[in-house]
Formats: sequence, C-alpha cells, structure tokens
Amino acid sequence: MTTILMRFLKENQLIDIDPVNEDDSLKVDPILRQSNLSVAADRLFAEFFPKRSDYIDRGGNPGNIKILANGLAKIRSNQNT
Repeated sequence: MTTILMRFLKENQLIDIDPVNEDDSLKVDPILRQSNLSVAADRLFAEFFPKRSDYIDRGGNPGNIKILANGLAKIRSNQNT
C-alpha cells in the first residue's frame, strides 16, 4: 500500500521528494514530513486519507486509490473557484 500511496503523491505533484526508485520499488525508509507536502496534499491527508483507511479496514482493496483521486479532484476544483 505504501508504494501505491507514494506513487500517487509523486505523480500528482503533491510531494517534493521522490520516494520511489527507478525500478518502481519504494526507497528504503522514505521520510515524508509535513514540510514535503503541498497544501493540497495536506488537505488530502486531513480530509480523505481517513476515509481511505476506513475503506481498507473494512476489507477494501489497498490498491484502489479512487477515494484519494476523487478527493484530490474536489480539493483542486475548490482551489480554482
């Protein structure tokens, strides 16, 4: 799950570090600090990450990032209005 989340954050320019190796594996012990997050990422973690965690806890697919993708779209659309 961590690789999927980190890849999502990087691909959507939500973090300013690169947590994934060239072979698409997660770097050993990547450290993600709040200072590495964009404003949108900070809101995403506060508003939508708990919903995704609840979904996974109820047996949902950890590879499904739809909650985060939809949340990010909502955050970005609100920033543009």
